[in-house]
Amino acid sequence: MSDPAGLALQGAIAAAVKGSPQAAAIQGMRIYDAVPDSVDFPYTAIGTIQEIDDGAGCMEEACEVYVTLHVWSRAVGKVECQRLVAAVVAALEGAELDLGAAWSLVELQVRSSEVFADVDGKTSHGVITLRALIDPAS
Repeated sequence: MSDPAGLALQGAIAAAVKGSPQAAAIQGMRIYDAVPDSVDFPYTAIGTIQEIDDGAGCMEEACEVYVTLHVWSRAVGKVECQRLVAAVVAALEGAELDLGAAWSLVELQVRSSEVFADVDGKTSHGVITLRALIDPAS
């Protein structure tokens, strides 16, 4: 049995962000599924992954997958966070990601991005929402 479409997409997103010179210049290789207890800022975290299908199941037909990425910065102000969000968006917008043998990426869109001050008063938080259309590989 192959990995779910969302899991394949998660790995491809992480690889694309790590492979982006712009994102790496800001955050290094710090993109996490599970954020370590003592983490260096800035970094990106994989948030929610939602698979939506037409009722036939993603293994049979194309499915939509929504992924939320969270960008975190402790630099003064929102400048670093905005730059990292822009770098992550640039790495992913329209990217042709390799999802492995079981899945084929039809389309990847950045649906939204925002940057705001976190409630702790010292962290900037960016949120990026992605939409992917994924087909089973033929």
